[in-house]
Amino acid sequence: MASADWSNANGPPFRFDKTIVPDLESPHPEYPAIFSIWGSNDKDEAQRFAELVAFLKERDVIKDYNQVALLLHSVRQEHSGRYLEALNAKGIPAFCPRARAYFENEEIRLIVACFALIFGYYGEGRGDQLFGAVLDLANYIDDCFKDLARSCRPPPSTGVVAARVRW
Repeated sequence: MASADWSNANGPPFRFDKTIVPDLESPHPEYPAIFSIWGSNDKDEAQRFAELVAFLKERDVIKDYNQVALLLHSVRQEHSGRYLEALNAKGIPAFCPRARAYFENEEIRLIVACFALIFGYYGEGRGDQLFGAVLDLANYIDDCFKDLARSCRPPPSTGVVAARVRW
């Protein structure tokens, strides 16, 4: 850290001078804190990573999943997606805000559908000029409506008859 020039000609420096010292009162187990994992293919590598994270939590090496960081060349969905899927399959919560997948999160899809309903952005409320990016948006919102309908469906055992809504 000291070898880099952290000054900033246009304002405050990018880094504050500080000295980091270990807490000698805390136990410090002997294990590598940084290492590399690889697999026979992309999916295998992601699976191995998810298994490692689960192992670390089960053995109390980490107390919380937020103590783990995965460093990738790029966090775009095409690079990070397989890791997110593998972690999710193991029930490990993961978030990658820069993967450009924000609008694929379930809660975001549901709220987009709710706002589209509230603001009347369905059927004739969309107008008749649907092409290009506006058509892509309309298709995305239609998929969000389907997610919302599925999430509002009563459980099969209740005997409640669901109303049919036409978009």
